[in-house]
Amino acid sequence: MSAIKPGPQASLFGSEAPAGSTSRVVDVAPGLKYVNVDSGETVTFKSGASEITFAFGQLARTKAIALNELFPELPNSQGVWVYIERSELYTGH
Repeated sequence: MSAIKPGPQASLFGSEAPAGSTSRVVDVAPGLKYVNVDSGETVTFKSGASEITFAFGQLARTKAIALNELFPELPNSQGVWVYIERSELYTGH
């Protein structure tokens, strides 16, 4: 596998994480339109031989960002949106 680096916007939404710490793997294949993630969730995004594991931060509001802004080098990320759910830390649950 080829590890890729996060883009400059990624630090606003979380940070790169060790590959073994993921809660799930998302295959970024042609036709994928969006991915829902939870605040605080760690996800590995894979496309072909490229992958990155990313820990999403605890966000006060639901946010959306284009996957290719988070990971510009990740193949097939163009046109895919990531929807990050609001953290339970901020909802009082």
